[in-house]
Amino acid sequence: MPVKTLSNRAMPAATFGSESLWDLPEGATSFTIEAGEHYRSSGSARYGAGYFELPQLPEGSHRVEVVDSGGDIVFDQNVTSGAMTKRVVGGELTISRDLSWDSLEVIEVFRSIIVPAGSELKIYEGVIVFLHAGVNIEVSGRLTILGKREKPVVFLCDDPFGSWGGIYLNGGTADISECLITGGGGDDSRVFGHSQSQPVIGGKNAVITARHLALVNNKGKAFGLENAEVTLTKSLIQRCDTGGEFAGCKVTIDGCWFLEMPNNDAIAVDDDNDALYFNSSRGADTSYVRNSYFVRGKDDAIDHNGALLVVSNCLIDGFDNEGLAGSNTRHVRVENCYIANCEQGIEAGYGSPQVEVNHCTIRLCDTGLRFGDWYNWGCNGKLTVRNTISIDNRLHNVWNHDVLTNAAVVGAIDLTYSIVNDTTYNSGVGCITGTPVLDEFGRLRTQPRQPGWHAGSDSLDIGRLQKWPPE
Repeated sequence: MPVKTLSNRAMPAATFGSESLWDLPEGATSFTIEAGEHYRSSGSARYGAGYFELPQLPEGSHRVEVVDSGGDIVFDQNVTSGAMTKRVVGGELTISRDLSWDSLEVIEVFRSIIVPAGSELKIYEGVIVFLHAGVNIEVSGRLTILGKREKPVVFLCDDPFGSWGGIYLNGGTADISECLITGGGGDDSRVFGHSQSQPVIGGKNAVITARHLALVNNKGKAFGLENAEVTLTKSLIQRCDTGGEFAGCKVTIDGCWFLEMPNNDAIAVDDDNDALYFNSSRGADTSYVRNSYFVRGKDDAIDHNGALLVVSNCLIDGFDNEGLAGSNTRHVRVENCYIANCEQGIEAGYGSPQVEVNHCTIRLCDTGLRFGDWYNWGCNGKLTVRNTISIDNRLHNVWNHDVLTNAAVVGAIDLTYSIVNDTTYNSGVGCITGTPVLDEFGRLRTQPRQPGWHAGSDSLDIGRLQKWPPE
């Protein structure tokens, strides 16, 4: 929550829940933001994380409290509202004063700025950055953002109805902590990737490390990078055009939330609004997505397109297309994930992807496990499934169908030690039938001797496990 705000202008704030996928309650949690009796707004968190706005406050100092649905104060902070004296910057930053934005300062970026190679722009805790519409930050050197929980750094558009551009790293390095970024992606000349929008954080040949970063309510995609190395930890990506598109990158995502892509208006779109899209890999580097939540989106939660990718211990719920789509070539491994309410839970699609599924639970989708694709480009990969539950799906628990040939592909699915209640696959090695009782995270309830109890190829329970990796 920022410590300063303009009078009668809403300011962004965000909540982050526990990193653990075992402690958070299911679904949405409502809360109220209060600053005295007459100044209130509301918000909601899904699995502990979400974006909200401060109420519009008159001039003065206010104690702002975040109150949960039970009436308990979960966070409080003093916020000063009123006119702000802004330091104006623009162009290439070459002198030391322009390369250091001091604690609690307000910066106005009136035209695009450049951080040249060999230089470092440091932004300290509590700084609020107002950027004019379409303005970009070009970094060939280094960008360091040093926010704190009680004093985050905030980026937003100077025009509350406009959009600034993005942060572009041309061979540069960024290290970001405790930062809120909203209103970005407004430079249409800098569109990138398959959804044709500007990245809020983009670039080539870059190295990015971010923790406690909230990218919320942005016109553009959150990330759009080529040949980069990205590490994202305990961060919130919500209501952006897409969560991130990575072309030939090495990516590690841990303990993050991807919510409502691109928005939550219940109107269908067809613009490749994936939460994450991996387009190939950086050489032989494997990317990792773990301990993260993907909730509500109008395309795929995770689109693997010729990447080397491991997805583990994630929850995926409510995507219009695939929870995870494997395609093109190379390998994706999906471990200990719960996937629900998608068109397809896990898909091995066009080309020759090798999709491996282990200890997952898939429910309430149109199709749980699918080999095949809606494209008529041909499918000759492999879907290998073990120790997995795929039940209670509306059309198919398992489906092998190539649109190009209008038939199943012989040998395309290898399914063992699983519960799918499908006559074609019930006889697979170690497979059993039944309807196990599951908790809200797709794990067997603790009472023993249910279908799948200690019945996996590793003598553990079939389906998602309590801990991953197992002890």
